[in-house]
Amino acid sequence: MASLRSSSSSFTQYCKYDVFLSFRGEDTRSVFISNLNGFLCDKGINTFMDDKLPIGEEIPAELLEAIESSRVSIIVFSKSYASFTWCLDELIKVLECRKKGQFVLPIFYKINPSVVRKQKRKFGKALVKHEQEFDMNKVQRWRVALEEASNLRGRHYKKGYPQYQFLQEIFKVISPFVGKMKDDYSLLHELNGNKENWKIKVRVTRLWDVYNLKNGDFMSLNMVLLDEQGNHIHARIKEAFVHQFRESLQAGNIYYIKNFGVIPYQNDYKIVTNEHMIKFYGITTVKPAGSDHPSIPKYKFEFVPFEYLSGRCDKNVHLTDVIGRVSTISPVYENDKNGKPLKRRIIEIEDKRKRKIQITLWGDLAKSITKDVCMDRSKSTILIITSTTVKSFMNQLSLSSTYATKVYINLDYQQDYIHWDSEEVVKNKKTIHEIIKFLDQSKSQKGIFYCMAVVKKVNAENGWHYISCTDCPKKAKTIGSTFWCEGCKKEFSSPTIRYRLELHVKDESGTTIFVVFDKEAEKIVRIPATQVYTTEIKVD
Repeated sequence: MASLRSSSSSFTQYCKYDVFLSFRGEDTRSVFISNLNGFLCDKGINTFMDDKLPIGEEIPAELLEAIESSRVSIIVFSKSYASFTWCLDELIKVLECRKKGQFVLPIFYKINPSVVRKQKRKFGKALVKHEQEFDMNKVQRWRVALEEASNLRGRHYKKGYPQYQFLQEIFKVISPFVGKMKDDYSLLHELNGNKENWKIKVRVTRLWDVYNLKNGDFMSLNMVLLDEQGNHIHARIKEAFVHQFRESLQAGNIYYIKNFGVIPYQNDYKIVTNEHMIKFYGITTVKPAGSDHPSIPKYKFEFVPFEYLSGRCDKNVHLTDVIGRVSTISPVYENDKNGKPLKRRIIEIEDKRKRKIQITLWGDLAKSITKDVCMDRSKSTILIITSTTVKSFMNQLSLSSTYATKVYINLDYQQDYIHWDSEEVVKNKKTIHEIIKFLDQSKSQKGIFYCMAVVKKVNAENGWHYISCTDCPKKAKTIGSTFWCEGCKKEFSSPTIRYRLELHVKDESGTTIFVVFDKEAEKIVRIPATQVYTTEIKVD
């Protein structure tokens, strides 16, 4: 193993990709490969997934180059892998690169390794068919490659095994060769107080100053930092060191931060749910990470449904993030506090059930949120308000801003905010990992869940619409110049166009593909499918 690591280290000096994924798309792309690719990308690993190759007999040069310039190749053997000659050519190239130091990991996806090794079942049938169409020497090389690859130490994915756990096992195997080893930085959940020479790669998602409430003196510069796994932590720079870092830090940017302290959370109110916080020293260094890294989220919030706010009332444990639709906004009032004028504005927001909560914004925040923006009747205005305290006056709950409070307008949560306040949603809310685990273990494969996730990409490879029956949403069959609905048992000449969108989505637990149909998809696109279809015809 030591010699393999040494060889791999010299090989990867010239690599463009971390991982090359070899797979038979028909068997695995929509679920396993998509989840694997998304999982690795979320870990900061640069993958090459050949999912848009042209049809042809020879493997293209750019694909061979991608294999050569990858640190690791993962071969996903599935039932139909051997029927696709490009997969077999990829396999030969991968094994050639292995001799030069590339690390190769075979995955046996719902298939026994012996089937690949001995070329039985569909593997055997595919190779017999290839012998009728290709040179025998070529087919023999494929046979040898399959046997060689199946003898490598790999991972066997069996039906019913939790997929998310399996993906973690794959990452653990390849992590010595890829990922964060290149930059040698730690993830936020790994931090502890045992050393002070940590190095992290994080996005500054929030940045604010803290002042002494009694005399108004400046005390510290504070931040919420977010890493590629969606972990976040509160960081603080005391007044004595702020001049070293003030100009180097900007909210929204990504940095390498090195040589800092990690201490137990000391403040009365937690900004985020992390048991530790970061303390900057004079020796701490901050270096921009260069271009934006898409695997590090830009925002993360810890929303509390309105009905749960009473549990945080007058408690100094957590600050509270809320989200809702603006219903009313007051003028800016001016209060006298300790002999100084202090501005305040009261905003009322409501959730899906029309439950309302008032939030008092103090100081500059009161001036930053205008009535013109919040009460624009042409559209619904959604506010995200972070780091508030929960108070009670005359048995009426209300929220109040703090130095750490930030207000975000809309921020693409116009639809998502409604998922945080329903008892049904709270009861059935699942992460992507939990949904995948249910599908892996359940025999029924049916369930109703609520999942809050970010849409990373719309996959148009398999189309965005389908032709359906005029009376039901089932797909219609084309029969000459007419159409037939099997469910309604009728023939018709003018079908209905309906959406079918494949959405690559991500939450804090992983990634997957959600397929959204018809009217639900129309809520996302905001244009009827028939209108898009007509427009597409006109453009062509």
